[in-house]
Amino acid sequence: MMKNSLSDTLFSIHRFTDLCRKEMVENWKTNAMRFVLLYDVLTVLFLWNGAYEYDRYADEVPDYLTEDPQWQIVVIFTLIGLMLSGLLSSSFVMEGMRNKTGRINLLMTPATSFEKFITRWIIYTFAFLLLYLIAFKLADWTRVLFFSAVHPQLREVIAPVPPNIVLGEDARHWAVFQEVGKFRLAVSFYFFCQSLYVLGSTLWPKNAFLKTTTALVLVAMLFVGVGACSAELFIPDGFCHVDAPFGLDEEGAVRLSTLLLALGACVLWTLAYFRFKESEIIQRW
Repeated sequence: MMKNSLSDTLFSIHRFTDLCRKEMVENWKTNAMRFVLLYDVLTVLFLWNGAYEYDRYADEVPDYLTEDPQWQIVVIFTLIGLMLSGLLSSSFVMEGMRNKTGRINLLMTPATSFEKFITRWIIYTFAFLLLYLIAFKLADWTRVLFFSAVHPQLREVIAPVPPNIVLGEDARHWAVFQEVGKFRLAVSFYFFCQSLYVLGSTLWPKNAFLKTTTALVLVAMLFVGVGACSAELFIPDGFCHVDAPFGLDEEGAVRLSTLLLALGACVLWTLAYFRFKESEIIQRW
């Protein structure tokens, strides 16, 4: 009895599966175009930078060149693109609520509010990450194949980006993150920023990315302004030494920051769900 009541009012795996299939089928053209756009942008960036990078070794390949010289910039481009496109993808969570017809279609679908929200959240959060990884790998292999043909003298050097260049604990080789703790902090920070745009999409389904970005910029300016005024009033010297909270060292501060960002993301996702749950066909504000 309790099991049936829970599946009727909150979550049913069968309805959830059907809803995921419905979302994929109805929006496959839009999602395919976005995937192609991601691949195109990454490919253009990789080829544009490679045209300058590999030309430096057109005449002679130095003996010290044992790794692809473009790996670092490729990873930097990829991470910046992940952040920007991830935030943009998050702002699409409630794009179906932009007009009355879309709201009717979404709100009248025979499924619970939790199932509708979690379906779109998974698609535009985690499924997006998978598609972005695929687009990156395709763009990276396009770079390798293209420049291996253009610069045959560099065929032994030009190679796809290895996975350990993102997280590598060997200090002798360059990596974006040399410590697991800082990698976790970066992941938590990404999902926290992403959760802000998920909440923004439930508040402003139309032009969610632009409106959320504007709101965050205004809040940041207000925060900085209040902080600067407070510093002028209470710290005449203009200098303040801030110790780590609770006497934590750097590793402890990283762990605390990771935990706070992860909890903040969960809170914002929960607020976004309850905001969507209160949605109406007629938008009143």
